[in-house]
Amino acid sequence: MWLQCQQAGNYNGSVLTRSLLHLLLCCALLGATACQRADINNNEAVRSAVVSYIASRGDLSLTELDITVRNVSFQGDRCEAEVLFSPKGQGPENGMTMQYELERDGAVWKVKPKAPGAHAATPHGDMPSPPTGESPPLPAGHPPVAPQGGEPQ
Repeated sequence: MWLQCQQAGNYNGSVLTRSLLHLLLCCALLGATACQRADINNNEAVRSAVVSYIASRGDLSLTELDITVRNVSFQGDRCEAEVLFSPKGQGPENGMTMQYELERDGAVWKVKPKAPGAHAATPHGDMPSPPTGESPPLPAGHPPVAPQGGEPQ
C-alpha cells in the first residue's frame, strides 16, 4: 500500500514538473516572438536611426548638435521624418531641417540613403551646378579665394 502511495506521489510530481516546464517554454517562445516585432513606431527610435546614420557618415560632429525629431509619419515598415539640427544650446531658429525616409530593419529603423544626385532643398533655392572641373561660383561680395597652389582669383 505504501509503495502505491509513493508511486502515485512521484507520478503527480512528474506531471506537475512537466506542466511547469511546458508553461515556461511557452512563455519563453511568446516573449521571443514579441521581441522580434518590437514597437519602434516612436520618435526616439527614429532619432536613434538618424543619429546612427549621421555618425556613420563622419562629416558632422554630433556632440555639437541638438537633434530634434518632428512630424513623423509611420506607414507600416516605412516612415518619413522631419529632423531639426541646431547648434547645442541655441534655439530652432538657428538650425536647419532635413527630411528623412526610413525603413524597418528587424527591431530598428534605418535611414534610406538619398539617390545619387538628390539633395536637400535649401532656403536659398537651387544653386546651379558648375561645369565639370570648375569650382562653383562664389556668392556676390565674397573675397577672392586662392586656387589650390596658386594666386587668388
